[in-house]
Amino acid sequence: MLKNKKVSVFCSSSNDVSAAFQSAAQRLGEQLAERSCTLIFGGSSMGLMRIVADAVLDHKGQVKGVMPEFMREVEWNYQRLSQEQMLWTDSMASRKEVLIGEADAIICLPGAVGTLEEVAEALSLKRLGRCFAPVVFINTNDFYTPLVEWLELTIKEQLMRDEHQEMWYLASDVDDALRYLDGAPEWPQDAVRFAAR
Repeated sequence: MLKNKKVSVFCSSSNDVSAAFQSAAQRLGEQLAERSCTLIFGGSSMGLMRIVADAVLDHKGQVKGVMPEFMREVEWNYQRLSQEQMLWTDSMASRKEVLIGEADAIICLPGAVGTLEEVAEALSLKRLGRCFAPVVFINTNDFYTPLVEWLELTIKEQLMRDEHQEMWYLASDVDDALRYLDGAPEWPQDAVRFAAR
């Protein structure tokens, strides 16, 4: 069950995203708080990051922000967090280590190259048996369909094995994502044994 878990959410910091994306972020935050989950996110005060964090806090949930020092003047850190709730890292790489390493589950809302970088690392580590968190794409307006089709193509072309199809889940909406996470299968502890073809 997802209740009381740490959930990392990868998503956009753009304020110009569609209303559908904003609505999904809002609902996700509300539902994470309802399940007493701790949101771990990129620490920005903008875009979907802010919306999901606001929703968690507005519903009395727990939030941890993670942001590299150099972004203090670029993205403006989320001001609703205390010093204890905001972790400053020395690089994007160390930020990812926290976002992935502390997560019991990983959820991807729409995002751009930063989100892609984060989820690509999570899946790479999962393939190598260094990450065991379930990874879910919330496919609002079919946003993640092309990416998942590419992932499936890598399996079809034997760049990854059939077993790797289980590394992610494409959810139609927030509720579907949470249903999946409530019963997500465990990723094998020895996944590295079938990492190579």
